[in-house]
Amino acid sequence: MRSPRRHLALAATALSCELLISGCGLLDGGLAEDRTPLTDSRVVGTWNGTNCPATLTINADHSARVTGFPVDTDGSKVTKTVAGDGSWKIDPAVVPQRLSLTIGSAGHEVGSGKDGSTTVLYVTVGDPDDGVACRYLRSTSK
Repeated sequence: MRSPRRHLALAATALSCELLISGCGLLDGGLAEDRTPLTDSRVVGTWNGTNCPATLTINADHSARVTGFPVDTDGSKVTKTVAGDGSWKIDPAVVPQRLSLTIGSAGHEVGSGKDGSTTVLYVTVGDPDDGVACRYLRSTSK
C-alpha cells in the first residue's frame, strides 16, 4: 500500500512533467495545444500579425518572405524587426512541431497553437520569460 506522501510526490512529479511539456501556456499566450501535425498545406499562405505589424509569407516551394518580423525586445516590447527573404522547413521528429524559418543567416522557430478552431502561428521574441510574442493568422484573401 502506498503512503499518502508517496501519492503526493507522484502527483507533484506528474504535474511538473506536464508543466514542463506544455510550457505552462505562457510562451504561446494561452493558445490551446495544436495536436494536428504541421504540414505544408497547413502553413503555406500569407500570415498577418495580429498584435504586431508583421507579415509572414510561406510559399509552397519552401521559400519565405517576412516584413516587420520581430527579432529583439527590451523585455516588454519589440525593439527590432527585419524584412527579407528566406526559407522554411518542418521537422516532423521535433515535438511539439515548429516551423523552422531562416531569414538571411538567422534561424527562427515559429510555433503553432489553436485559438478555438483557428490555427495560430506565433514567434516568441527575446527571453521567453518576458512573454513578448507575435501571433499570426492566415489571410483569407487570395
